[in-house]
Amino acid sequence: MKSFQNHPGLFAPSRPKETQAELTVKNLSLRWGRGFALNNIDLSIKTGEIFALIGPKGAGKTSLFNCITGSPALYEGSILFNDEDIRGRKPHHIARLGIIRTFQGSHVFPEMTVLSNMLLARHSFYGHNVFSAVLFSSRVRREEAHNRGMVELLIDMFQLQHARKSPAGELPCGMSKRLEIARALAMEPRILILDDPFTGMTQAETDDVKRILYDLNKLKNITIIIAEDDMSDAIAISDRAAVLDFGVKLAEGSPDFVENHPKVIKIYPLKG
Repeated sequence: MKSFQNHPGLFAPSRPKETQAELTVKNLSLRWGRGFALNNIDLSIKTGEIFALIGPKGAGKTSLFNCITGSPALYEGSILFNDEDIRGRKPHHIARLGIIRTFQGSHVFPEMTVLSNMLLARHSFYGHNVFSAVLFSSRVRREEAHNRGMVELLIDMFQLQHARKSPAGELPCGMSKRLEIARALAMEPRILILDDPFTGMTQAETDDVKRILYDLNKLKNITIIIAEDDMSDAIAISDRAAVLDFGVKLAEGSPDFVENHPKVIKIYPLKG
């Protein structure tokens, strides 16, 4: 898989130049029946960080992501994006802010080709109207060229060239996850939220995707949040991390601090 460094023009910006992308979670609780899926969670994620959210299955990672991205909206506490409370906003409004996520399961459009899935992710960056499209004006041609170029580069980076005209529903699990990450990147995220991104990938595929994410973060300063059950893959490229268990935050800090925290060692015994 090619490195992001080979494509320095990938994010020639379609968005306005908005560099700040900080996320603050304050006293967040989400009730589930008589208990809590999340209980009084505080997190602070800074612009340009790679932040790992670790925890066993059922720890509350996906529930936290659902709250951040607008579903469900009925939680206690607050979520601030660049000091602005985004509670109550619809998922598509939050996506327009540049907070883009992937999911645990496959959320590609199975009947559409890989290429069509990728092009659809660029729909919000088309600024022309129907009349301009019919005339195929110079502006339309520039937009088409830019959007198609970005899509083709991402297909190339994630080694999906051979499947670009195949239905996305026919992809094996690892390739489907790569498509979903590539599609999220096509939406030019300011904060990229990845829920179990390495599921179904071989170790070689995982290492390649980790390298792309690391290069992307360092070259373009995109804030990335990675949720994983396994600590090793996500924490290896992270600046900071937090560990959840049964909806409670056990620790937050540097990878070394988190890995060696007594409460974390109880659920992730040190290897060797």
